[in-house]
Amino acid sequence: MNRRTLPRSLLLVLTAGLAFPAHADVGVPMLALMWPPAWLLLLVIVPVEGLFARRILSLDWRAALGLSLRANLASTLVGIPLTWLVLLLAEFGTGYAFSLLKFDEVNGRSAVQRAVAMAVFAPWLGPGDGLSRWIVPAAAAYLCIPFFFVSVLIENRVALHRLGPLEAPLVRRWSWLANGFSYSIIFACLVTWAISSALSRQGAH
Repeated sequence: MNRRTLPRSLLLVLTAGLAFPAHADVGVPMLALMWPPAWLLLLVIVPVEGLFARRILSLDWRAALGLSLRANLASTLVGIPLTWLVLLLAEFGTGYAFSLLKFDEVNGRSAVQRAVAMAVFAPWLGPGDGLSRWIVPAAAAYLCIPFFFVSVLIENRVALHRLGPLEAPLVRRWSWLANGFSYSIIFACLVTWAISSALSRQGAH
């Protein structure tokens, strides 16, 4: 994908993810729920990962914050929507395969099967799934895993472009540790939210 086609591809991704959130009958595109908060979280993530850059890469505060800002803008603007699009295409393909194999007609699915199904269909929740309060944070927690790996890759490349290949070992360490710290906190908060929502639902019954 070259630089000319990238803006058009992003436009298609944003249209797919953000154009339909108001229509409950088509389900819930998780990009519409996760992407706006991701931009707000940059207010915290940029200085935190800048601190990691200062410590690991031995940069001054201005250079560390500048590097963190550039890297996180790239991963948020490009990494999250394109990763979601790839997962969405995989979800559609899996759903089509399930329909051909008539998996929906199988009764009594195990907890493991339900967990796998929820993970596969996390990018775009079905119409009924959005009504369960715990499914949304659970799906968001699952999506944090591929988002994390893509963020590590993109931010590593941005830092290498800025600092040069001689700093590759330190840059790799920074991208893994900084994103690991950020995403682990987000993941833990989402899992806690999902569990508390599920327990409160059971208590209501």
